[in-house]
Amino acid sequence: MLAQASSSTALQPGEPLVQVRCGPWRALIPLRYVERVLAAALPTALPTASPGALPVVSLAGQSVPVLFGEALLGAERVALHQGDQMICLNDGVRRALLWVSAAEDILPCEAAPGTPPGEFSAALQGAGGTAVLDIPRLLAAITAGMPPARRDD
Repeated sequence: MLAQASSSTALQPGEPLVQVRCGPWRALIPLRYVERVLAAALPTALPTASPGALPVVSLAGQSVPVLFGEALLGAERVALHQGDQMICLNDGVRRALLWVSAAEDILPCEAAPGTPPGEFSAALQGAGGTAVLDIPRLLAAITAGMPPARRDD
């Protein structure tokens, strides 16, 4: 089943998903949560941020937290590369940037059997079992103070 607990966040068959590459992995993001795709910009920490705070990038004067796709998918360390991209995620209330190697394609949602891996996966997609990220849960975790992913500069 593709549905989450709330019908407003339920994935629908055929719904467009953005396929992203995060290092050696691929993941999918429901297109309805993608505000835009940007060239990666080196994040910084807020001067008043507590230790362990998420890095941020300024978008139109607003500090937007940055998450690293590779870390969400299991990498212990994340290397940043020239040519990487950031996906601006927006659920109507909260925003975040997801740092990825590349936004690759738009695919229709197709259910796959199995339990989605990890805390932030909503479903599995297609024969390969690619994880569909649960964007509302991910954005809620940021608000609740999810720890940042480590990165290698």
